[in-house]
Amino acid sequence: MPHLTSAENQLLTALRKNARATVSSLATQLGVTRATITHMMSRLESRGIILGYTVRVSDEEINKSMRAVAMLEVDNHATRYAVQQLRLMPEVEEIHTTNGVWDLVAHIRCSSLSDFDAVLQKIAAVKGISNSQTSILLTQVGP
Repeated sequence: MPHLTSAENQLLTALRKNARATVSSLATQLGVTRATITHMMSRLESRGIILGYTVRVSDEEINKSMRAVAMLEVDNHATRYAVQQLRLMPEVEEIHTTNGVWDLVAHIRCSSLSDFDAVLQKIAAVKGISNSQTSILLTQVGP
């Protein structure tokens, strides 16, 4: 990550807590002018550090969905194919490469346990995925 000033780090921390905070409230929090906040935000956006602003919703209250993380071991030279197949599954929201024992980590979202079971079966059927370990995400305790 590019070098960030202390003020930029403070701004990013404040925006992570509330992406809808006004420029005025951010300026007050950081003890700088509104113009400084506006300039920092523009600079962070142009440098590709701030990619956008978003809203986090409560899965429990809004759509009753369940989430899980699947750690996947992939046979040599099968990663590209496995990723292509995982991308075809609408329940797989994110796929990350990783180091260590697991080659890929997939974030899964389903509406029910039976849907979750079906997704796990589809993942297990992907040629090249040789082992997996999946954990259902329970209570979110931080941002």
